Amino acid sequence: MSFDADMRKVTERYKTWANTAIITNDDFGAVDSLIQRHYDDRGRLFDELQNALKRDHDIQSPWDNLCDKGVELTDRLNNEIARKIPDGFKGLGMTDFYEGEKKAWQNCKSGRIGLIAETFSDIGQNNVEIYKQLEEDFKKAREDSQVIDEVCRATFSEFRDQARGVVGEVGGILVALPAAALPMIGKNLAPKVKQFVQSLIKGSSTVRELTKKKRAAREIISRNAELLVKAKDQIGDSAIRDILKRAEDIAGSWKDAASSDYKQDWEYVGKACIEILHDKAAPVTEKAKMLFDNMQPMYIEALRTSLITLYTDPSTLENFKGQLNDDMQKMLEDLAKENLVIATLRDSEPKRSADEQMKQIVQEINEALADLKTAIREIDEQMKV
Repeated sequence: MSFDADMRKVTERYKTWANTAIITNDDFGAVDSLIQRHYDDRGRLFDELQNALKRDHDIQSPWDNLCDKGVELTDRLNNEIARKIPDGFKGLGMTDFYEGEKKAWQNCKSGRIGLIAETFSDIGQNNVEIYKQLEEDFKKAREDSQVIDEVCRATFSEFRDQARGVVGEVGGILVALPAAALPMIGKNLAPKVKQFVQSLIKGSSTVRELTKKKRAAREIISRNAELLVKAKDQIGDSAIRDILKRAEDIAGSWKDAASSDYKQDWEYVGKACIEILHDKAAPVTEKAKMLFDNMQPMYIEALRTSLITLYTDPSTLENFKGQLNDDMQKMLEDLAKENLVIATLRDSEPKRSADEQMKQIVQEINEALADLKTAIREIDEQMKV
């Protein structure tokens, strides 16, 4: 784009002035050449301003230098004209152009639009880095959750299998004759119960440890979700629009600083710069939308569903708890039946020994089961905090 509309007006007013002034042909030609050269120098500065604005970083410093050159260029033209025509632009009756032009260059510098333009690159880079980190954290949380799911599934499956094994062993004892059943309590049932109790104890510890890991994953996701909320105000698409609007206001103000008769080029320059900023903001806005429109809902959904309990699918834990309760109830009911069978026997040392063994079995199972239920209850309490 050629920015010479205002300088053409300067040339026209200069010729109009010369029609009624006393000036030699040489001086007229010299001043006209100065103005024509200013056309080109001024136009190059406007082009360089736009090129500076297209950069990602280090915009404001070269921008300031270009604006200073604009002021110097205007002063130099005035001084060189003054060598041929007393008082330079004032003598030509164009003080409005001279003072307005200098003010426009000064406002162009003081608006610090270069710093604003740099923020687009910074925001874009931040959005990329944040998205990458959040994506990695979310991926790891999901992977950790899957591992936890598998370990929990194996642990609860072991509970079920062993509980059913105990139930089966009790059933075998119940169908035996009372006298034949007594030795089976110590020989067959007690070892299976001991193995089952050890599994429950180990399972309680496993569940607590897995809950800590799941809780840690939830905390990371929770912190990142909070980060997204805070970051959206600073680097979200609405923040980008606000920054762009501020830059538009600054670029649009340059023409207002110039004289009313010489503002067309400044208006064009402002619009050209605004267009550049829109081009810079467009991909940054897309990155922001990708971050906040895609990632934020994923985090919110994870916190609302898959990270509110030990399992990714909250219903899975409830199913396991229900199945375990059913199996344990069946086991304890059968053990109670076994006690009734023992009670029908005449008092003897074998009966008393069997009775003690059964009491020990029931006590160990109840204690281990109580600890497991406590561990499961702690899951819900810790994950909800």
